[in-house]
Amino acid sequence: GPYISYEGTAVNFDASGSSDVDGDTLQYRWDFEDDGTWDTTWTSDPSAVNTWHDDWSGTARVEVFDGLLSDNATATVTIYNVPPTVSAGPDQVINSGDNVTINVPFTDPGTMDTHTAIIDWGDGNDEPGTVLEVNGSGNVTGSHQYLNLGSYTITITVTDDDGGAGSDSFQVEVRRIDAEIDIKPGSDTNPINIDSKGRTPVAILTNEGLDATDVDVSTVRFGPGQAIPVHYAIEDIDGDGDDDMILHFNTQELGLTEDDVEATLSGETTEGAYFTGTDSVKIIKSKNKEKEQNGKAKGKEDAPGQNKEPGEPANGKGGGKEEAPGQNKEPGPGANTIVATGNENAPGQNKEPGPGANSIATGKENAPGQNKEPANSANGKGKGKGNN
Repeated sequence: GPYISYEGTAVNFDASGSSDVDGDTLQYRWDFEDDGTWDTTWTSDPSAVNTWHDDWSGTARVEVFDGLLSDNATATVTIYNVPPTVSAGPDQVINSGDNVTINVPFTDPGTMDTHTAIIDWGDGNDEPGTVLEVNGSGNVTGSHQYLNLGSYTITITVTDDDGGAGSDSFQVEVRRIDAEIDIKPGSDTNPINIDSKGRTPVAILTNEGLDATDVDVSTVRFGPGQAIPVHYAIEDIDGDGDDDMILHFNTQELGLTEDDVEATLSGETTEGAYFTGTDSVKIIKSKNKEKEQNGKAKGKEDAPGQNKEPGEPANGKGGGKEEAPGQNKEPGPGANTIVATGNENAPGQNKEPGPGANSIATGKENAPGQNKEPANSANGKGKGKGNN
């Protein structure tokens, strides 16, 4: 000696340094804790092995015998405590509102040790774990509910009666409950006219992960616009015997666009668990908007007769600023009526009337015979208005 080791680890004793002046064969026996009780019988082997299952310090005694005489020797022994080993296990993924239940094993070479445990749930809560053990090893059990979304580190710490502590951790990711929703129940394509001033129904269907009757309606939001439901009811929407929830939203509050192919609904249960569900949509345009867009497109096209050469018939229409047949042409012989078109001054307009000119048509009014082919008498209506 001295001998130094750890609980649960064998200590090898050796008395081979003993001798007898007569050369007699020696016998050995050991009292490992020097408590007056021999732990081995007589043997010719000078070595011995002993394992302590708890921390300990003291002396070990060996007695040597040559058949007639005997002698004793002692050595100090120090056995240190070993903390327990904890195996937390793999990471987990759970739904909001679910409980994490642990059953974490631990071992301790100090089979005489007793243990306590603390579970840190990673969300600001910690509590004692329940310890079930036999001969220093066992399991820690506990359960905790998670509502808020996120990732949490759960740490289990096991402490033995000598103050030795061991711990291990694992991660828990809390996700939203995967809700099953049905936009516009009874429709496969779920068409939504985003210009409609009506309402869009959305059903939350009860499934294994979510009881629709537990939904807190005040927390429900739908679509990119986070629309708030304006009405809801409890009824069996899918005919499976379970109560579902049907909600109605103002369509123009959904915030959907023509590029959207799906819409998402989210909310919380009355307990505070988060959920989300997604369903496909088919965005359609209103007829008025289509007409408006088509009208704009047509407005950019050439109207009949537009951009044509002056004097060319515009499908029989003389409107606009185009020249009607005979307009602005040289007057024929004997035509004394002056026609001014547009806002420009036609020849002779606003001037002193010439000899024999009895009538002037100004502005945009049609003077008798205007826009007609000039003739000697303009269909008889130019008589007496000019001197031939």
